Amino acid sequence: MIEKRPDSKNKWLFLIIAIVIVLAIVVFMFRNNNESTEYTGAASDSATVESEINNNWTGIDPNIPVANYEELKDTSLHVKANKDYAVYSLKEAILFEPGKNTIGKSGAEKLAQISASAEKRFAGGKIIVYGYSDSTGTNASNKQLALERAEAVKSWLIESGNVGAERISVITQGESNPVSTNTTVEGRQQNRRVDIVVRKK
Repeated sequence: MIEKRPDSKNKWLFLIIAIVIVLAIVVFMFRNNNESTEYTGAASDSATVESEINNNWTGIDPNIPVANYEELKDTSLHVKANKDYAVYSLKEAILFEPGKNTIGKSGAEKLAQISASAEKRFAGGKIIVYGYSDSTGTNASNKQLALERAEAVKSWLIESGNVGAERISVITQGESNPVSTNTTVEGRQQNRRVDIVVRKK
């Protein structure tokens, strides 16, 4: 009886396919790792980094009630609060000069009200500045844009709001967690925003 030997061509073909599959998996994992870590390290230059914030905060509830703070005279300022923290929200168009990431005169006036309110309600408390964008452009560019806006707010709070740098952290959310649809001009305007979260000391 003649022993049937495996076809050497098939053997090499299976080996090549296996190598290609392994390489594809490695490339896929490498790309995902780069995408997920691209902005975590750059989220803030402050002494309190995001990992520390996560240790100290149990999470921000988006459904906390709207607060009526009498010190906030400007109707364009929106705040939600509970006994532990407050979330002050500002649209991009209110804060920044058109097409820029520098705080405009109107934005400075509103930030002054917010910093005074935060000190009155949560004196000495930690602050997180969250930057958001709409979904126009790539995820990476949106995160970068949101980071620049949040960092501009942080800088203003330190330089003009008399808030210690060690109290402030910045987190860039980019197009994540939209508050409205990105399919309309009005919805995109609402999604381009900065949230300033202040908690008790």
